[in-house]
Amino acid sequence: MISESRQEQSSSTQPLLVDKAFFGKDNCLSLQVKKDACFMKWGRKAGSSWEWKTVKFSDVELGELLALVDGTVSEAKFFHSFGDDKTQLWFTRKDNSLICKAGDFTKGLSLGEMRVFGVLLRHSVWMMNLA
Repeated sequence: MISESRQEQSSSTQPLLVDKAFFGKDNCLSLQVKKDACFMKWGRKAGSSWEWKTVKFSDVELGELLALVDGTVSEAKFFHSFGDDKTQLWFTRKDNSLICKAGDFTKGLSLGEMRVFGVLLRHSVWMMNLA
């Protein structure tokens, strides 16, 4: 279980190093990386606006996702807790796509999107660990 803490507050003043959104018609998966933090945001259309679910990831979790994108494993599961908000996360590789779920938010990535996602994850792990 990962518990977010004061790091989230300190990272709010840092500039974004990665800011990429994978939009579908009614859903989205966004990846945002700062020097010491990586956030994924799942979005879904709710009428004329969007609902969002934000989850903070560690570099080790990103490494597990890289193994998934590279085809070493077929799924990755995490559980996150922040205050009263508890979220089960599932990432599953099926054929040439990646299904990403955070609670009841879901976004599928095509093969091309999955490859871009992998490149950005690799870059993010590297950037989060620079001295």
